[in-house]
Amino acid sequence: MLGTLTGISIAFISMRPAFLGWEDPGSSCFHWMAKLGAGGIVYQGMALLGAVLAGLILGAIAAFTIDRKFDWAALFVGAGAVLSFFGFIHGTSLGVGNSAPEALGYLIVAGLFYALGRQNYPEPVIAAEEPAHAVGED
Repeated sequence: MLGTLTGISIAFISMRPAFLGWEDPGSSCFHWMAKLGAGGIVYQGMALLGAVLAGLILGAIAAFTIDRKFDWAALFVGAGAVLSFFGFIHGTSLGVGNSAPEALGYLIVAGLFYALGRQNYPEPVIAAEEPAHAVGED
């Protein structure tokens, strides 16, 4: 979802530059990309589907965490660390060690999920539903 929101916001910003105080709507797309880059927004990373990959990875981590499948969550966090280390996500360009601090953060969280996956948790007890009674029945 985060990747989708990022893509929508970038598209909105590129369509309505007057909202940002840029009064020249007739300039080229590359001019706007340069202004976005000067403001700290890496638009070229969006072209490489970095936001989509980050959204997929974070969504999978959230889903497996909710389902208490911590081993699978650790696997996807590890994949996020690899993608981040090479700059596919969270990086300004592709390269070895391009976003190493982010990759280190992913590895720390992967270790946490791996440790949680080694714990023995009791299975949740689901209460059986009672049969429905007709109105007026006792």
